[in-house]
Amino acid sequence: MHLSLKRVRRAAATAVTVAVAATGVLTAACTPQSAGYKTVSGTIKGADGKIVDALVGFVVTDAAGNKINLGGNGAYSVLQRLNHCTASSGSTVSQKCKRTGYVTTTKWSILLPPNASRLYIEVYPKAPSSSNWYTTVGYNGPFAGTTDTSTYGETWIDNLQVPHSLSGITLTLPKVCGKPGGTTGSLAGHINGWPIGHTGTINAWSMAPNSTPAKGFASGAIVNASGNYRIDKLTAGQRYGLIAGGPGFARNAVNYVNATSSATLIPAACAVKTYNF
Repeated sequence: MHLSLKRVRRAAATAVTVAVAATGVLTAACTPQSAGYKTVSGTIKGADGKIVDALVGFVVTDAAGNKINLGGNGAYSVLQRLNHCTASSGSTVSQKCKRTGYVTTTKWSILLPPNASRLYIEVYPKAPSSSNWYTTVGYNGPFAGTTDTSTYGETWIDNLQVPHSLSGITLTLPKVCGKPGGTTGSLAGHINGWPIGHTGTINAWSMAPNSTPAKGFASGAIVNASGNYRIDKLTAGQRYGLIAGGPGFARNAVNYVNATSSATLIPAACAVKTYNF
């Protein structure tokens, strides 16, 4: 099992992503491709094969692990809002969005500079909105919309090496427990040493290989004032690393034990796995 130090660094940054997902900047699709630039592309679908409305956050790093800013915001190098008029339940057919003329699709792509070495991707399902672009004083970028996990959960890809252009990268959003074909479950437990009386947040990332379908991810779950948490809509059958944070407190459980043991393994769809740490 490969457990990258980049994963730990990336995970620590994700405490910012919930706020970032409320704004964001869309990648420049019309950037001229110069010598050495790399295109990474693939498909994005629900686990049921449907077209999905999603915000995709990309973190691009160089060989030394430094983030490359492609016009992004906060933790991300750049963001894309895809299929902004698609229903939260997904769609079996492509459509033209009325307000923008955008044609929904199951394809995505991003253009990376020559010094790009690795790519991290996080995907948030969204509720439909009137536009995929937002312009106001001081901001010009994608309208990120409202995260909606009523049908699909979040997913991610970790530490994808990009020595050259790549194609066929699959982003699959899991179908949530309670929906036909749902495959997600939950992690819940107590965080030892939590500052009692204060709330915080906790995030989880699947530690499965990138080739795993619907690799689970969830951000922004609440840790209550007693130090208890529950993270729902994580793909079952996978192991997870977690990072929790609150006032003057941080706990990192992205480690080899969780990557290789059953400590955070959600055994089945709709199951709740207890994990205290």
